[in-house]
Amino acid sequence: MIVDLSHVSEQVMVDALETSKAPVIFSHSSVYALRNHRRNVKDHVLLKLKENNGAIMINFYSGFLVNDTSRGTIMDVVSKYANIFWLQKIIEMFKITSTT
Repeated sequence: MIVDLSHVSEQVMVDALETSKAPVIFSHSSVYALRNHRRNVKDHVLLKLKENNGAIMINFYSGFLVNDTSRGTIMDVVSKYANIFWLQKIIEMFKITSTT
């Protein structure tokens, strides 16, 4: 069984990530820092997701990508991935720094 956190509150996300011994997923969410939708995942939760070895699958629905009523574009999707990769690089840098 895989735990999917896409429809839960931020507190449940944190609780599940702190409790689960197995990886969890967000099957259809996006990044909160780039679109403040309640189902998008905040950076501090993404950090816990990385520690958990879980996965986030980016939602391409415009409501999760852009703040206005226009349609999201491929560049909106690319920016979601860029934010996740940037955050991962920062995490890796801190891990390297903390061990030297």
